[in-house]
Amino acid sequence: MTTDVSTFFRKFFGLRTLKTALATALALYIAMAFDLRMPVMAGLAAIVTIQSSITNSFRASIDRLISTLVGLLIGSFFNFINFLGFFPLILAIVLVINICNYFKWKDSISLAVMISMMIMVYTPTAPDFMPYWLYGIHRFFDTFVGLLIGFLVNYFILRPDPAEFILKTYQRSLQVCESALKNILAGQTIAIDRFMEEVQLLNEDLNNLRKDGKYGSKYYFKLHRLAKINSSFFTAFAFLAQLSEEGPLPSLSDQNKDRIDSYFAKDLVIKSQGSSQTYTDNYNYYLADLLQLMEDLKEAVKDLEKSIKAKEKSA
Repeated sequence: MTTDVSTFFRKFFGLRTLKTALATALALYIAMAFDLRMPVMAGLAAIVTIQSSITNSFRASIDRLISTLVGLLIGSFFNFINFLGFFPLILAIVLVINICNYFKWKDSISLAVMISMMIMVYTPTAPDFMPYWLYGIHRFFDTFVGLLIGFLVNYFILRPDPAEFILKTYQRSLQVCESALKNILAGQTIAIDRFMEEVQLLNEDLNNLRKDGKYGSKYYFKLHRLAKINSSFFTAFAFLAQLSEEGPLPSLSDQNKDRIDSYFAKDLVIKSQGSSQTYTDNYNYYLADLLQLMEDLKEAVKDLEKSIKAKEKSA
């Protein structure tokens, strides 16, 4: 029954979209129920904690909480020394951004800057005439409530399935490989920097999968199996980078042409030109290895997808 409900929401709403909306609304109304001064801050904070894994969700919550504290301290310090106005505000924002960048809290910059600005432009009003430092603490607490509600929603309500997210990463990485090979065969350049991004994402997903076990997440496949797939992708990226830098595409062997047609299930435009026999033989050798690797990866990704679907049906 749980699987049916999860599948329904994934198909018609988008699980992450639904949880983000739920977390935001809950944080807003809980903040209102406890009569917090600015409930909208709690709602905004809840949005950023809905991540693709429990590890990312926890890390996002902690990073944003600490960065918000940084914004609070800088805004309060400038207020304490009465260094306020247009240019002090610019300096405070620059400081907050640089500190967040230094500690790699880039996704937390907006919240931290927002808190700092709100404290620096705050003017006490009747009837309570709240001092700036107390106002800052209230804004920090608003943010804390939102982050906490967002994390709890992501943890307890339709918890992210790490297998589903790593499968999407593999499918995208395979598409990157296929697109790069098509460009090479058509005599076009490829963006090697994209390979580095994919390597980083593959490593992050696998590491998050390992770490999610600390938060009670259960995965139903061997991690060494995923590590092997990651390794195969790294090798495929290396082959593609090497082939793209070798030079012009030489004449392809009949075997490689047949495998290319079979893999892509259609005829591709191949712009080859005459080259020395040694260069042609070497190129075809490495291309054959790459095609074998991509065929294995395609099959491995399909098998992983079948395993996930089978597990969902049996749940």
